[in-house]
Amino acid sequence: ETGTPTSEDAADSTGPAASDTTAVPVRPQAEVTLIVANASGVQGAASTQTERLAAAAYLAAAAANAFFFNDTATTEILPTAGFEQEAARLATELGLPPESVKPMTDPPPVDLAGANILVLLGTDIAEG
Repeated sequence: ETGTPTSEDAADSTGPAASDTTAVPVRPQAEVTLIVANASGVQGAASTQTERLAAAAYLAAAAANAFFFNDTATTEILPTAGFEQEAARLATELGLPPESVKPMTDPPPVDLAGANILVLLGTDIAEG
């Protein structure tokens, strides 16, 4: 014996590992609750974006204001633990780059009102 693994050995070593790395499916929009907080300074922007996202089947908490972030240029998406994939999908749906998804701060910058994802709305999409 040379110690060279056979194709049967190789199949055995990759079989269980493949099942251990099964990806968790992304939740549908209807199972994700969002809160949009206006950090843009554009009056009514959070309400408008909340209505758009609700029309796209997302559950939505009442729009909020993030007064301490007024005039923020770039929208940020902050998911709670376990909702990172959904936040990435939301970024794509909003036409934002992947870098717009950031870790949720502790404490969150606004009351999440039970939401899974916070959208800190910047002027980049508030004015569009």
